[in-house]
Amino acid sequence: MNFKKSNDGLLWLLSTGRKFLSSLFVLTAGNGINSILSIWFIMIVRNIIDSATAKSIDKIKFYVIMLFCLIVFQAFMRLFLKGFEEMTKAKINIYYQNRLLKSIIEKDYGKITKYHTGELQNRLFADISIVSNGITTLIPSFTAVVVRLISAFVVMIVIDIRFTAVFAVGGVVIFAVSRFFRKKLKKLHKDMQEKQGKVRSFMQEVLENILVVKVFVTGDKILEKNGCLQKDYYDTRMKRRRISIIASTGFGFVFGMGYMYALIWGAFGLFTNTITYGDLTAVIQLVGQVQTPFASLSGFMPSYYSIIASAERVMEIENIETEVQNHKYDINKLYDDTEEFVFENLSFKYDRDYVLENLNYTIKKGSITAITGVSGRGKSTLMKLMLGVYKDFLGEIYIKTKNGKVPIDSDTRKLFSYVPQGNFIFSGTIRENIVFLNGEKSDEDIKKALQISCCDEFIDRLPDGIDTIIGERGKGLSEGQIQRLTVARALLNNTPVLLLDECTSALDEYTEKRMLENIRNLKNITCIIISHKKSTIQICDNNLFIK
Repeated sequence: MNFKKSNDGLLWLLSTGRKFLSSLFVLTAGNGINSILSIWFIMIVRNIIDSATAKSIDKIKFYVIMLFCLIVFQAFMRLFLKGFEEMTKAKINIYYQNRLLKSIIEKDYGKITKYHTGELQNRLFADISIVSNGITTLIPSFTAVVVRLISAFVVMIVIDIRFTAVFAVGGVVIFAVSRFFRKKLKKLHKDMQEKQGKVRSFMQEVLENILVVKVFVTGDKILEKNGCLQKDYYDTRMKRRRISIIASTGFGFVFGMGYMYALIWGAFGLFTNTITYGDLTAVIQLVGQVQTPFASLSGFMPSYYSIIASAERVMEIENIETEVQNHKYDINKLYDDTEEFVFENLSFKYDRDYVLENLNYTIKKGSITAITGVSGRGKSTLMKLMLGVYKDFLGEIYIKTKNGKVPIDSDTRKLFSYVPQGNFIFSGTIRENIVFLNGEKSDEDIKKALQISCCDEFIDRLPDGIDTIIGERGKGLSEGQIQRLTVARALLNNTPVLLLDECTSALDEYTEKRMLENIRNLKNITCIIISHKKSTIQICDNNLFIK
């Protein structure tokens, strides 16, 4: 949802947080009642003091009992509200994390991958945490502030309207000054989150490539660069903190002057017999009740603008173009009608030179085709174009069917199972890894996929077989074993076209040949495999060499 720049973060919070209105109402009502009870507490104390000076033992007993009941009730109220607030906060945090993760998955691949994964994680965790805390506390806290101010001012007006008028003017001035810090604090919070994202991204890359760091003995350089990134983050954080401290100190000074004014007024009132000791006690406490909201405002305003800034960072991701999938094809019927996959005058580039230029080629249905060529010339990109994740290309990619052309895009993606380069393995058991993307599968289906991918030979030798637990990035398995598992997962997906991107590079020639022959023996399967190995090319029906 796109909003105008001004107040867009607040509007987004109000719009997306609608489903939690009932919970927020409970918190808001509870905080409002607590604020009223705080003022009532002051009035009871005032009455106890005035009853004591009037030497009325009956009134003292009455108000003491009332005070005790109020204290007990407030204790139970706080207990309930704290627990309910934490529960609501957890639910909101989970909701927004799931919402953002879903949004990231659904976004246009070419646009979302411009963001570093570390930066996306920063928004998923740090920014979402700030947003969920904000939604949980923003309205209830604001209500508590307003109710406390109104209640306190009403009581103070009853005691002395002129005294209250001076405080009201001071409160308006404080609120106006707090708005002065708005844009600066909001900008600094955004800068701080972005720099924290850079630190997180860098650390993530170091952890993922720690073996390379060790081999090249680059630990000192890594730490030096990390130190520079951390310093940028630290400087921005301290700059934001300095402004917050200046604001808080300034407000603290003003509030101190407010107490002094109340004390002088009270002393003068007692001297002239225009107020009672109970009035003086009540006014001193009420000044605190009035100042507490304004004091919290000095911390609340920076927090508020931090929440808005984080909401805008989440919105930035949500506003990226969403990939449209109409699911307009019956995939089985489409493949039955398929004759060949065609590339006509296909050209594609990222933000630099073309990686594919004027490519013309046809892949027959049911064939095994090797894609070879010099590294960096667009072999993997070609597979991604077949998956429909990139749209900005020149020329045509289509399926030639008995009934004409069908453009290859996100709607035809279910034709394909894709095994990417790299280590796409999750922590967990082997079974969980191969069925993770495929839903419920029978043991017979799993066994068949493992046999075709030649995984059964090594799985049978493992102590726990298919239920063996593997660590992060496949720790405990060799690269070749991991590659075979990813092929098994693709086979289990039960699609008619297999796209294998360098997924046999770590296999010995014998195992690779057996696996590809097993795939060839499958009925009506088209396989496209990227490889640099001559042994792979010899097994394939065709070879597309990209210069």
